[in-house]
Amino acid sequence: MKRSAQIPERFDLAEIARDTPKGPLCNPASAIRVQGRGLLILGLSGSGKSDLAWSMIALGAELIADDAVLLTPDGNSALLSAPATLPPWIEARGIGLIAAPVADATPLTVVVSLDHAEPCRLPPQRRFMAQTCDFPLILGRDIPSLGVKLWYYLLHGRADDPS
Repeated sequence: MKRSAQIPERFDLAEIARDTPKGPLCNPASAIRVQGRGLLILGLSGSGKSDLAWSMIALGAELIADDAVLLTPDGNSALLSAPATLPPWIEARGIGLIAAPVADATPLTVVVSLDHAEPCRLPPQRRFMAQTCDFPLILGRDIPSLGVKLWYYLLHGRADDPS
């Protein structure tokens, strides 16, 4: 298999978000909550953001937002929430928009990009910069059973996470 270009270990929110008075707005993006921990799902239209959210909702996650996500600075962290104008729906491709209860603002724990494939079997700890904070970043394109793996990651972290 031919190796692709080097993938950076850091990505920056400023490259993908638009500033609003309440904080950066990621669009397109989705977000879910697992036991108080927030997952920001990034990817181009059609990359599977809503489908990944659905797979995690089936495991018990709560929807925060589908299609656009607001990141609000919160001390040494950031909160994920739905913009006030976003209806409480989630896309079900081939079915339509489905009403869904939406979780309150939730601290961001990890970011997954569905636009990038991870070239390493056991990858380095990649980071996503958001304002003055950085968060773990998973390059999730083409990872089988990604929802289940992210569920366990949100509950237990990586073995090499700093304590």
